[in-house]
Amino acid sequence: AQLEKFNVTDLYGFPIRLDVHGLNSRRTCDARDERQLESWKPYVEKKRLPKDKEKLKEMIRSGVPPNLRHWVWMETSGANKKKAGHADSYYSLFVKAGEDSPYKKDIEMDAQRTFPTHPWLASADGRAALT
Repeated sequence: AQLEKFNVTDLYGFPIRLDVHGLNSRRTCDARDERQLESWKPYVEKKRLPKDKEKLKEMIRSGVPPNLRHWVWMETSGANKKKAGHADSYYSLFVKAGEDSPYKKDIEMDAQRTFPTHPWLASADGRAALT
């Protein structure tokens, strides 16, 4: 018997095909992510993680929603504080130097070819961010 296929997208917007079992698994994961997001919501709104280290540890162990993982990592690792203390960082110097780089044209061409069917990366803003 042929299983019915469903077209959905992954976290990054890329199309994936799932059968009924895969779709049910995906819905379970999405529901879990929504529940996790609810517990993180007050902290996201304040743009601040819990000050209580045990509370933070408990929340992380319960799961960090995928769209918050970068923020939580940058905060808990201390990278955001370090980054704020170095306004003229290596990265910003690299970006400034990149404007005069002999490789700028190659980078722009690659940005246009990378994931051309992805909705955000196919846009001018998406390509600029990727570049």
